[in-house]
Amino acid sequence: MSLTVAVVAVLLITIVQLAPYVRARDRLAAADRLARSVDLGLDPAVADVVVARLVRRERAGALGGLAVGLPVAWWASRALGPDAAATGVLLVFVGLFAGRAIGCALVSWVESARRGPGGARVARASTPVHGDYVARLERWGSWAMAAIAVVLGLGLLVLDRVGLVELPAVPAALVVLCVVAPPVAVLLDELAARWLLSRPQVACSQVELAWDDALRARTLRDMVTVTIVVAAYAPIGLLAAVGESLEGGWPANPAVGVINGLLLVLLAALGGLGLTSVALRPQRHFRRALWPLDHATPVGGAR
Repeated sequence: MSLTVAVVAVLLITIVQLAPYVRARDRLAAADRLARSVDLGLDPAVADVVVARLVRRERAGALGGLAVGLPVAWWASRALGPDAAATGVLLVFVGLFAGRAIGCALVSWVESARRGPGGARVARASTPVHGDYVARLERWGSWAMAAIAVVLGLGLLVLDRVGLVELPAVPAALVVLCVVAPPVAVLLDELAARWLLSRPQVACSQVELAWDDALRARTLRDMVTVTIVVAAYAPIGLLAAVGESLEGGWPANPAVGVINGLLLVLLAALGGLGLTSVALRPQRHFRRALWPLDHATPVGGAR
């Protein structure tokens, strides 16, 4: 993998992420788009605070992606040969997603330590949990993808050992990565979410509290996205590496059909998860869970 190409890609992605938050007019437009996507009103009383918090979060996320993505790009360019360019690209994207989640989580932690005017704070009747912010589709989807990655990694190892199909040498390092990385990513996400949810929420009104929920949900969804990406990319990278070493075609070589079939099923599952997520609008899950749309609340609809 070319170091120059990887670095340029990381820098371009960072610039694209930061571009909407340079000018004041663009920052307000970005906040308005977020308000519409989560169905919250961007009232003048909270607009300045929401814009400032959104900008801090997005800048930290972009710079966090840069801070993690660049070292990953450097390592991938040195550790992986030109034949493993696809694996290098996947690793760089995982680094970008992970860095973004870390940056946003750090901003959430810093903001939870602030105090409202005169120490005023709106209390809520119950304490929100992880499931109030992240839809079951995304959270359970990350667990399911992690389980699939483990089964697939161990399954390829078994096929290779028993000789049911003629596979080339299955890369042991990629098998370990496929079996270990996704469950570890899920565990880290759950622990990080528990830590973030233990932080206090500072708000002086219900509207401000609803917006705090919106930004907290966005951060938690960024975190679970990392687990989904890791759980999807690890087996894709393993199957791609094995597939590149296969000789001949199907049906002469049954292994070609097995590997390509598994890869297509995995890509179809990932695509199905993405399409279902778009259709169900999980960005509004916290709104439905914590601020039900069928109840009259002061958070209203987006302007």
